[in-house]
Amino acid sequence: MRRTGVVGLGAYVEDLTAVIAGARQRWPSVRLILLGHSMGGLVALGLAVRPHVAIDGLVLSAPAACPPAISKVQMAVGKALSRVAPNVGVSRLPLNRISRDPAVVDAYNNDPLVFRTPIRARLGSEMIATMGRVDAALPAMRIPLLVMQ
Repeated sequence: MRRTGVVGLGAYVEDLTAVIAGARQRWPSVRLILLGHSMGGLVALGLAVRPHVAIDGLVLSAPAACPPAISKVQMAVGKALSRVAPNVGVSRLPLNRISRDPAVVDAYNNDPLVFRTPIRARLGSEMIATMGRVDAALPAMRIPLLVMQ
């Protein structure tokens, strides 16, 4: 699979569930606080809103949890592309708006680990669908939560 290629965001949540189960088995008496940043924050939320979640708390750093401001037409086109051309790039992250501090923006843009290519249609569609599921399930979430935006 290509980098950022995804069949469903649920696969990330399932992988995270397996990692947490392994940690719980290895360190059963240790409190487990999950940290999720950006898209990882969305994956962490996807796990945290499930019933019988195996974490003791959740910390989110700039979570990708709010749907982007796009039109219904763009949403429909993105969904269709997700099915017929899942790997086509549909949107770029505004890397110049990562911070108001020019030095931070420069450091971020010169980091070789920063993803710069457009978000693929399937990943974008899956993220937006997960944002909707998380939003609907948040009122029932019963674990301590810290959000840093």
